[in-house]
Amino acid sequence: YLSGCSLLEKNFSNPPSLNITSGYDFGPTKEGEFQSITTSISATNEINQFFNMDEKYGKLELSVEAMHKKILSPTNGSWTGIIPFLKYSYPANDLSFFVEIGAGPSYLNIKTKEQGPPGFNFVDQIGAGIEYELSPAISLSSTYRFAHASHAGLRDPPNSGINFHSFMLGIKI
Repeated sequence: YLSGCSLLEKNFSNPPSLNITSGYDFGPTKEGEFQSITTSISATNEINQFFNMDEKYGKLELSVEAMHKKILSPTNGSWTGIIPFLKYSYPANDLSFFVEIGAGPSYLNIKTKEQGPPGFNFVDQIGAGIEYELSPAISLSSTYRFAHASHAGLRDPPNSGINFHSFMLGIKI
């Protein structure tokens, strides 16, 4: 029995929720319009208890999202990553309004003028949306995200990054 496990059991007594989302991404590049279809799955857990935050002030959640983008243009390719997110939501009956922020590593398998050759990148994202609770166990969401992807100068050549917008629909179980 590891020291501290009882603290984790106390604070993470509920199992994480599973989120499945899909959406459309677009943004300008030097080669033409970037477009992709995103599919992601994430595990999310409420973290109010770590901040002694009463739920009447909203809900804080921490999630880890595995995302995959099927790039449609300016050339075919794919983009895969693992993105941790922090989400704050404020409920209004069955409807919640939320904001989220996340950043994490990814791999882009196409060459672009902004990124250079295929390789490692960081993706920084900020978003907002609404979530509708169908039942205590199931909810639907609609999200807008703005994202910036860059290798942060960790490889050659230096890059200007890619900025893009995402519109996503999801289900949480």
